[in-house]
Amino acid sequence: HPPQDVKPGNILVSGAGTVKLTDFGISAIREASGTSQLAYSIHYTAPEIFGGTSDPDAELIIDPRDERSDLYSLAASLYTLGVGRPPFQAPTHVALMRQILLDPVPPTGIPALDGFFTRALAKEPPERPLTAADLTADLLQLRHAVAHLGASTGPWPSGPTLGGHDAT
Repeated sequence: HPPQDVKPGNILVSGAGTVKLTDFGISAIREASGTSQLAYSIHYTAPEIFGGTSDPDAELIIDPRDERSDLYSLAASLYTLGVGRPPFQAPTHVALMRQILLDPVPPTGIPALDGFFTRALAKEPPERPLTAADLTADLLQLRHAVAHLGASTGPWPSGPTLGGHDAT
């Protein structure tokens, strides 16, 4: 089963730079109980988890599809870590779900980042990277593009600075 709750609070980085995903307990409890309670952090949940995007009036369902749902969550987490806020924000869960289902990804102001996040946070899974290896390849291309802007691509001890923009 996929992790299902990828979010910044579940991503740990060791002093040596090793990244680990943690805290899959909520997803495991949901599956073991057989309930259909929302076991996700809404800000980082892929649109298809809410029932897809082709019918915005569709009934909300919990239906994890494949790895691309987790890759969406990872990309939303990277957006949050790089920009300093989740890609979508709203005062209610319903409004937030509508944004995730319908609204374009808010631009960061940095074209290379915007291209990466537009693809990685696409509403439809086929428009996103298919596998973690594909997302990694996109991140390596992004790193190369960001390095050409003169930004650091190493550790961010006080928050990222991309092309003169403070992204935190």
